[in-house]
Amino acid sequence: MGAGQKAAFLWMTVLFWTVTAPARTSALPGKADSLYQAVTASVGSMPVKARIEALEQVLKVDRNCAPACYELAKLYLSLNTPEDRQRAERMVKDAIRLDPRNVAYQLLLGDIIWAKGLWSNALRQYEAVLDKHPGTAEAVYRVGRQAVDEFLRYWDMVNRETAASGFLLRLRPFAEQDRQKAVSFLSRCIDLNPGYRDAYYLLGIVYQETRQPAELIRISEKLLQQVPDDRDALLFCALGYQTLGDYKTADVFYTRALERMDFRERSVMEYETVGLIAGKDGEKSEEDDPAQLPLPMLVLDPREAQVNTWTDQPEDARFWREQDPLFLTDYNERRMVHYGRVAYANLRFGRPSQGIVGWTTDMGKTWIKFGRYIHRETVWGSSEEVWFYEGFSITFYSGNFSEPTAPGAPSPFSLKDMEAGDPVDALFRRPERYIWMGQPQPSSQAAFDRQRPRFVDPYLHQKYSLPHLVAAFRDGDSIRVEISYVIPKARMRMDTSDGTVFIADGSFLFNADWEEVCRKTSTVRLKLPGKPVRPGVDSLRTQYVLSRRTVYVQPGRYHIAAEVVDLRSETVGTFREAYVFAGSDSLLALSDLLLASRIESLTQTPRNRRDLRITPNPLRTYARAEPVSVYFEIYNLTRDVFGRSRYDISYRIGETKGEDIDPAMFTDTDRVAPNARLVVEELTREVQYVSSESSRRFEAFDSGDPQGERTVTAQYEGDRKNDFTYLQIDIARTSVGIHKLTVTVRDVKTGETVEREVLFRVVA
Repeated sequence: MGAGQKAAFLWMTVLFWTVTAPARTSALPGKADSLYQAVTASVGSMPVKARIEALEQVLKVDRNCAPACYELAKLYLSLNTPEDRQRAERMVKDAIRLDPRNVAYQLLLGDIIWAKGLWSNALRQYEAVLDKHPGTAEAVYRVGRQAVDEFLRYWDMVNRETAASGFLLRLRPFAEQDRQKAVSFLSRCIDLNPGYRDAYYLLGIVYQETRQPAELIRISEKLLQQVPDDRDALLFCALGYQTLGDYKTADVFYTRALERMDFRERSVMEYETVGLIAGKDGEKSEEDDPAQLPLPMLVLDPREAQVNTWTDQPEDARFWREQDPLFLTDYNERRMVHYGRVAYANLRFGRPSQGIVGWTTDMGKTWIKFGRYIHRETVWGSSEEVWFYEGFSITFYSGNFSEPTAPGAPSPFSLKDMEAGDPVDALFRRPERYIWMGQPQPSSQAAFDRQRPRFVDPYLHQKYSLPHLVAAFRDGDSIRVEISYVIPKARMRMDTSDGTVFIADGSFLFNADWEEVCRKTSTVRLKLPGKPVRPGVDSLRTQYVLSRRTVYVQPGRYHIAAEVVDLRSETVGTFREAYVFAGSDSLLALSDLLLASRIESLTQTPRNRRDLRITPNPLRTYARAEPVSVYFEIYNLTRDVFGRSRYDISYRIGETKGEDIDPAMFTDTDRVAPNARLVVEELTREVQYVSSESSRRFEAFDSGDPQGERTVTAQYEGDRKNDFTYLQIDIARTSVGIHKLTVTVRDVKTGETVEREVLFRVVA
């Protein structure tokens, strides 16, 4: 038995003996008042049903105890079933009969009528209270609240995708009328009681829904004047700036709000609500791959046992960093969207005066996980509403997830509809609500759990894929990773006066846990030779600008990303991929094949990688008139007693199967002009490489018969354990299309072989 149950049991025991003692038949109202005070003093330690039983005992002592009737009505209303709402209405009417001048009793009657779905009757009740007590902020607020709900009902219908013409558009004047009424009454409520937080929140909803973020910021700052450092007001300011697209200022306000949260509040923001978007088994949003993610963790610092502290864990950083849509910014837009949804859920679905936090409600959780619905449908005279998303919907009843239904079973909405009016008329109007004859329907909770989180990248319509190449080479105990990508000139906005473009360029490397290993960013002012040309006018190669980076890492699994933002057009080029870089061992090994458009020797006899100038070809596309250049390195060759190594290099070019081709590897192409050369307009400085150990020999080969595969082999000799070479392959007689180049190295002394392959495209 828990502490609360024990307290309730002891209280009921005392109450029982107090009421049933020998002299209790002549109990006085004073006795009832003392019992009532004892019940209200035990609110925190008694469950709702125990309090109801205790108050019912108070009424047995004194049937005319109006406060007990009022408290009973509130408790019955909190249970929110049709029967309990009927009991609540009887109790509050008794309270009004006993104390007809009490405004709180009359307002509660309106709340009960509202909960039953009879909104027009509830409005009349509120207006009647307002006529008698015009200076009552609570009554003014409730009229404004009803106007907000009516506004949202019409507004959602007007803004449906199907509302381009026809009847739904005629609802716009009704929506506007209710909007004006809501703003008027809620503003009046604030004038009467400047600290009435619920009124600020509802006004914020109206401004946010009607796309007036500046007004949302204004009303939130006004609340901050009344309640300095109010966390919700800071969140709503952040939401307003986020809606304006001012993410930097929004991030400042979100940070301020988080700093003013205690451990419990921040855990809600950054842990409990994150569980909603992490999904089952750590699923990410539908736009990400299905890799499993651990949830963020909460940690109490054991050295400060009496103080709640928050510690960001690597899992938390990993979760958010992986979902960050743009690494170039100083803030995480995905995290900000999550905070914005939590802020809006608290704004729209919370009732601070009643102790209801928006994110804890079923509607709030749905908003956080899926965001704004595509459209919403409500039923007049009913507390049922349905939110529609892509391919699924969520149904709510009185703000809670709907229960499952089965064929032949009473509908979960039947009692409510009957309660709202004449049951015969209700049955005639909506007979399907009373007997469910269709297929069994799962609960909305099940639909909520089953669907993956929904997130729309704020840069979705600005993004495009960058053609890229990533090649890894061993370098002592490290891995040298050469990253290159090209930026389409057509995606840049050039200053016509001087031919310059401004871009932000960044490459990022993370380990398997999404911990940042390397970040290289720069803002570049680049002058292009001439005006950017349209595709089909200039050759493919001259339509791009090349960027490349080299980083050194330890063997392991990594995530590599690159981003380029044109600061004028705000287009965003990007790629993100995961790679596994293997370490050195005693077996023969071959590096990645680095496709290049040109490889030049800087010395007569190149001795290492620094002696070569390689222009990588991230487009992987070649004209027949140019050779395919490939650079690679060989590791762990066996040397004889004289220190000499001997190995064969074979290559073959063959057709590829459709399933082998990743469309993301190739950009859309036009015809490439003969003898076209890549214009190397690099964004980065000369890259310094660690020296290789050996010299190398190379030969140029013919591709052979274009109608079929042909393997060409050459033998090499050297004096090093690790060697390098490059090939220039003539493709003049190769057919147009995508081909697979396979390179095989065989150590002549041991017979070991190793093989690598790469795809490239040939155009006429």
